[in-house]
Amino acid sequence: MAKRRRGARSATAAEHRLNLIPILNLVLMLIPAILITTAFVQMAAINVSAPQLPSTTAEPEPQPPEERLRLTIVLTAQGVAVIGARAAGEGPAEIPRRPDGAYDWVRLTSQLEEVKDAHPEELRIFIRADPEIPYAHVVDAMDAARETADHRELFPDVVLSPGLI
Repeated sequence: MAKRRRGARSATAAEHRLNLIPILNLVLMLIPAILITTAFVQMAAINVSAPQLPSTTAEPEPQPPEERLRLTIVLTAQGVAVIGARAAGEGPAEIPRRPDGAYDWVRLTSQLEEVKDAHPEELRIFIRADPEIPYAHVVDAMDAARETADHRELFPDVVLSPGLI
């Protein structure tokens, strides 16, 4: 039987070792880069009330229905509709888009000011948007519904509606 040389075994073992130094160098370079970029990212929070499902565990005693306004803003591709702002029997107040294609937030705020003057106790407003509407427009509608340009509070309790009015 032939004897193995000591050097032959160590040479094959050296060929199979994985060189981790380049990978560690990459990781050490990525950690500071990620830490630096996260310092420039700012998170924003928007206070909204999510719709709540009624609990089915306890049956509350029936109360007489309140005459709530149920004011709703509906964002569509054609413009903004304010539902519940007018007297019963009338349709929604429609605010079409401006000729340049932008939503008319100033007109929406003035419409909501009139509603607030008629119903000063009302604090809640529902916002519903068609699926193709960008979320930035929903946030603009929230801003228009919460306060006026002179910082008068309108409807601070904004509820995002899943599409049911």
